[in-house]
Order: sequence, then structure tokens, then C-alpha cells
Amino acid sequence: MHHRRQTNEIHTFTRGRQCSDDGRQCTTALIDDYRYERATLETNAAEVHPIVVLLRSVAQIYVWIRLGFLITLLKVPSHVVVYSSLLPVLCYVVPYFLECGILQLVFDVKWSSYGGKFDFSIVDFVTNACIEMRNVWVLGLAAKVLVFATTPLHGRTQLVWPGKSGALGVRGLTIGTVSMLTIWAPLRSLSFRDSRVLEIVPNPRSRIIDIIRADRFPAKN
Repeated sequence: MHHRRQTNEIHTFTRGRQCSDDGRQCTTALIDDYRYERATLETNAAEVHPIVVLLRSVAQIYVWIRLGFLITLLKVPSHVVVYSSLLPVLCYVVPYFLECGILQLVFDVKWSSYGGKFDFSIVDFVTNACIEMRNVWVLGLAAKVLVFATTPLHGRTQLVWPGKSGALGVRGLTIGTVSMLTIWAPLRSLSFRDSRVLEIVPNPRSRIIDIIRADRFPAKN
């Protein structure tokens, strides 16, 4: 998925002067500055969206069908059904990697505050949290790769994994719990974030900047 973000900032300086009737004597009454910010986002998300919907639909239908059969016949826990097959995991991981870049840009704008003010909505928070927890499929794929990589090597001398040796596994709620921790990543709190200013580096003097300042902002009188 292609995406590009561009941010523009325009600074305006306003100088108010009070002059005599003949205009020969003027005094600076006020100097003010204002900053305009604009952000543009270019993406082909609309073109990739049908592919994302198709993959997720296939994964969800597969999970529900298999879950229905296994629960009815074998009473298998749902997390075993979902994470034990590569098909639904891959069908969720591929769309996640396709749209994760654009989602991070959207979340960055969503959780940013202007002037230190932020309008919190529980509905928006739950929605964004559910989207953030899509990384649970990446964790599931990582666990699957770990099991595949370690199980055949168990015993070292045997090419075929013996069932009596056991296999690595992940408890059902572990992956979901780790994924849930990521929803607190956008939380901004000074209690656990170090925001102290440790060093100030002044910009070197520039002859061009000095000329601009001297020409446009002379002494008040």
C-alpha cells in the first residue's frame, strides 16, 4: 500500500504601528505571530481495500466453520482452533501489513492534541483499541513459526519429531494479553515519561537572518 504524508507550516508575523497624522512619526504598538499548520495524506488505500476485505472474510468464515465443527464434536477451546491453523492467521497478517502504515498515520493524527486540549470519546477509544489489537495475529504467526522451528529440532538427532518429547506451546490468553498492552501506547502521561529539557543548542547566527530582522523589525521607536 502506497502512502505519503506532507506537513506544511506557515508562520505569519503581524506588526501594528501607530503613526501621527502626517505619517512622519510611527511607533510600534504590537507585534504578534501566528502559525498555520496543514497536513495532506496521499494513499491508494481504496484500491487495496477489496483485497483486505476478501482476505479477512475468508479467514473469518474459515474460523467460524471450523470452530463450529470442533466445538460440536470435540469441545476444543476457541483459541486452539483460531491459532492452530495457518490459513486464518496468514489471511489476517497479510492485510495487517498492507495497511499498518496508513493506520499509524491516522492514529497519530487522532491522538494528537492541539493547544494541550484533547476531546476523549470512549467509543473512539474502543474502536481504535480494537484496531490496534490486530497485531495479535502477528504474535500468533510468531508463535507458530517458533513452534515449527523448535519442534523438529527437539531431540537434535532425530529428523522426525517424536510425540513423547512434547512440544512448545503458548497459553490461550497469553497472546491476547500481550496484544492488549499495545492499546496504551498512545497514552501521554508525564508520570512515566521523562520530558525534561536536558540541553539547549542555540542556532548559529546567520547574516541573512540578521539582515531580515534588521530590515523588517526595526527598533520600536
